Amino acid sequence: MTGADRQRLRQVRAAILGNRPDNSMSSALYPLYVAVIAAGTYGIPASQQLFRSLDKRWVAEHVGTPAGAVVAVTLAASLLTLVLLVGRFHGPVVPPLPYLEMVVTSPIPRKVTLARHWWLSLGGASIGGLLAGAVCGAGLAIAGVAEPIVLFPATLSGALFGVLVAEIWLQGQLHGQFQAPMLASRRGSSVLSRRRNALARLDITGLRRQAASNVTIGGAALAGDIRTIRLDAARPTTHARHVRLRPSSPLVVIARRDLLGLRRAPGSALYGLVFAALGSAGLMLSLQSPRTPTMAPLVSLVIAHLGFGAWCEGLRLHADNSGTSRLLGLPYRDTALAHLAVPVSAWTLTTLVVGAGLWLTGLVDPASLVWALGTGALLAGTHLMAAFRGLPPAGVFGPHAGVPAMIFWYAKPLLATLVVGTATAAWAARSASPWNAFSWLLILTCGVVAWGLGLVGKRDRRS
Repeated sequence: MTGADRQRLRQVRAAILGNRPDNSMSSALYPLYVAVIAAGTYGIPASQQLFRSLDKRWVAEHVGTPAGAVVAVTLAASLLTLVLLVGRFHGPVVPPLPYLEMVVTSPIPRKVTLARHWWLSLGGASIGGLLAGAVCGAGLAIAGVAEPIVLFPATLSGALFGVLVAEIWLQGQLHGQFQAPMLASRRGSSVLSRRRNALARLDITGLRRQAASNVTIGGAALAGDIRTIRLDAARPTTHARHVRLRPSSPLVVIARRDLLGLRRAPGSALYGLVFAALGSAGLMLSLQSPRTPTMAPLVSLVIAHLGFGAWCEGLRLHADNSGTSRLLGLPYRDTALAHLAVPVSAWTLTTLVVGAGLWLTGLVDPASLVWALGTGALLAGTHLMAAFRGLPPAGVFGPHAGVPAMIFWYAKPLLATLVVGTATAAWAARSASPWNAFSWLLILTCGVVAWGLGLVGKRDRRS
């Protein structure tokens, strides 16, 4: 950025602000202040307690092994892939719409007008990674799991990973545009020049789309309108547009409709398959030893919940369209249950294949496979809760509730999965008779399914 560019940008910012003081620096530093306070007050004690709860012998046997390294690399690669996909919908460089229309479309080079927003995102990602690494390193040192010297490499690794996340995030935004002007980067060019070229390749159409999506999704999230969030984030359907439903009985037609929906959204189907396979495998492996940390089934259930949910779009659309005419003549509750046929069948097949592979390699026993199949019923019940929860209660918008109450309302289905699944899985791993824990899993799952069906009935009465 030349001195003339800086001067023009300062003049533009002065014109935008008018007589108001420039509080952009304090607005950028306040989240950093809050993050540092939260990391020191809550993050380090939580990390310390987590590492103290782990069995040191289990950690020594698994963390420093090649298998542990493979798991760590796989998790990092999965996170970076997720960041790349997120960048296609919301990138790190998304100025507000007025700034786009008045400044970015001006003759000032785009790499100049967008540089401030990029550096803010890069700084946030790198500082967030630094804090995460420092929290993990401090927790390891305080808990006595590692030497205090681990704090320095953990902090440095976290910061470097944050920089990598920001770079991948920007590449995702660049690849998610409708069109991106191709600027040939010369061999041997510096990282800074390549970064400026990447900012210059961000087209105004993609920036407008993401900025407008920010406004829509932000307002819908504050209002608890999940349907608007989902519709705005959905990508246009381009696959299997020529395929039509074949006539059959009502229940079979619903199942075929859900299968057709997955064919038209192959990304969601593949995402669900990968996450369901990882979640079921992690859940089965976590039941093999009483020294396995409780975090293992908890993380596995989170992944499984996300994977199962990717197959439930038909169920969510049915909940969105409550009150419309029942074209197939089925009762509302029966239609909701019919929409669970595809995700439950997909979970069962995925679990059987993964469980058979792990059993043949001697890593799990058949009881773990039965446990994972039973968890599928729990996931079906919690996704019934998620699809038919409706709008948030009015008390969420009161002065004494606010954002925490809204987050709790959003997270209730996931919390039900974690509380029931993690508690019973930890009990089964540490019990001499895991079938008692499995019986309680089924009993509590029946309660979760009944809760979900109650929400279905409530939505039916309102319609």
